[in-house]
Amino acid sequence: MKESSQLIAGLKVCMKARNMTYKDLGKRLKLSEASIKRLFANETFTLERLERICEVLDISISQLVKMSFASSDEEVEYLNDSQEELLANDPSLLTVFYLLAHEWKPSEIAADYEISLAQISRHVISLEKLRLLERHPGNKIKMLVGPNITWKPNGAVQVQFERQARAEFFSHEFSGEQETLKFIHGEVSDATLRHLQRKIDELVKFFHSYSQVDATLPKSQTHSVGMSLAIRPWVYSQFSHLKKRRKS
Repeated sequence: MKESSQLIAGLKVCMKARNMTYKDLGKRLKLSEASIKRLFANETFTLERLERICEVLDISISQLVKMSFASSDEEVEYLNDSQEELLANDPSLLTVFYLLAHEWKPSEIAADYEISLAQISRHVISLEKLRLLERHPGNKIKMLVGPNITWKPNGAVQVQFERQARAEFFSHEFSGEQETLKFIHGEVSDATLRHLQRKIDELVKFFHSYSQVDATLPKSQTHSVGMSLAIRPWVYSQFSHLKKRRKS
């Protein structure tokens, strides 16, 4: 995909995340809906027009670029064993790392968590030593890893935290207005199973794209959410002992 096409795709994701239609955008830019559709179809954006659209969507061009190209990257990011080990052994350090990777500012972390700015500063120094971020003049922080990290299977973080988080996550009724839990079971072919796995991967990418767009909003307008997706060959234990073994 051309880089310009990736930016246009990123704009479309931003519009969906902001619940904005072509007609809505046209009204804000004083253009007809047809003109907006033509701009997106032909990818004929001047820099001035792109800046104006980003202003309407409340996102900077640099944030749009970061989000557009991060969401198109299919590579999975892993940390090395020593990085994971140190993070797993210090919940406060892991918390600060996670929030910084999701574009929280140190002041926002201190306001919402029982972690002082002095502690955060010490954690930032530790994370720099782990080569997970860089400190720059003016208290600016550049993350060297993106927010879409996959913890190593049976690695230090997964063993110590993800199993506990999984138990906590599902020990809930999921009856709230903003909560959903669906569990379904059926018989499918190998081809269908592979197709469903690809769909799960696509949904994960959508989740990351939307979360990167919403990271530009004030923290008072966002929620920390968890989403679990899983699929595997499985038979309910109450049924499995009754199931006849197939002859080879």
